[in-house]
Amino acid sequence: MRWWLLFSPNTVLPIIDRSLIPDPPNGFCLDSYLKQIFSPAAEGKKPAAGPSEAKVRGTFVITRSEIEKLRQWVLKRAENENLHLSTFVLTCSLIWVNLIKSEAAVRKPNVDATDVCRFGQVVDCRDRYEFKSIVPSAYFGNCLAYGCFALAKRTELEGEDGFVVAVRAMGNRIKKLEEEGALTEAQSWLADFFDISSTGSVFTVAGSPRLGVYGLEFGWGRPDRVEVVSIDSSSSISIAESADGEGGVEIGLVLGMPQMQAFVSIHEESKYILCRSY
Repeated sequence: MRWWLLFSPNTVLPIIDRSLIPDPPNGFCLDSYLKQIFSPAAEGKKPAAGPSEAKVRGTFVITRSEIEKLRQWVLKRAENENLHLSTFVLTCSLIWVNLIKSEAAVRKPNVDATDVCRFGQVVDCRDRYEFKSIVPSAYFGNCLAYGCFALAKRTELEGEDGFVVAVRAMGNRIKKLEEEGALTEAQSWLADFFDISSTGSVFTVAGSPRLGVYGLEFGWGRPDRVEVVSIDSSSSISIAESADGEGGVEIGLVLGMPQMQAFVSIHEESKYILCRSY
């Protein structure tokens, strides 16, 4: 059978054309990005590898019901604020706060009131206003913006309203991106990353609940378990839709055993406290 007979007459074939993605007005491009990565100045700012530590992998599920309870908890605490309360923001905010608390429980750093923690995410630009009219729905390829970091003081994240602080920081960063565009700070992405990765706590996220990884079919049947291997050697968490298809979210973490044990305890306690009233 000829390959084109596998498609119906109404099938829209994927478009692979990188020229559809414009450079920002300031002329930032892939060539410039690569030169920054491999420049002598960047080499001096890249964090040095520390001593190896035995790590363990954990998978945590936040159900659809729990996500809605988290949303209601934030609405009650910040009823006069117009916060961005998407499933992604609520889930990542909870994990971010619990990671910061578990980090403190294990390492007990000398906390400075000005110590700032960061949570970074990669943003899909396809629906952003500067791309929406020029990137067709059939475009096949990456259209992602890096450098969307939410910032919050460590002392505030560890406080009683740490979850609201995280939701506010992450939601406001997304709103800023929607208002100003995804590439307005592209020229400083690498410089900013090298600067922030040498101070405070920095976490990033890989994946999205919208990717539909458990709906993939390569001829072997639906996957039972999906894991992101890149988080083994980074400060990233992975996130995907829950395997049961009930609307929850699945989070993957790789931590040293002492911190993983602390995280499990803190995470379960925080979910109980935040969700028990609803």
